[in-house]
Amino acid sequence: MDDFGDTIGTAGVITLNTAVSGHIEAAGDTDWLAIDLTDGTQYRIKVEGAQNGVGTLADPVLSAINDAAGVPIPG
Repeated sequence: MDDFGDTIGTAGVITLNTAVSGHIEAAGDTDWLAIDLTDGTQYRIKVEGAQNGVGTLADPVLSAINDAAGVPIPG
């Protein structure tokens, strides 16, 4: 069973100031997470893995931040 969905419709819901851990269930696994944010506010998002002693992934990646329709937000 997947820990977080891999589409906008099955995304796991998270809240601000909350750490989230995911698991790779199979090669190519992706995790989508949803959060309510305020336009014009700056946020810091940390992606951590083995390189800094948090987690086991050698190369964790945040590939995009999308709006509610799934469209990537530039920047």
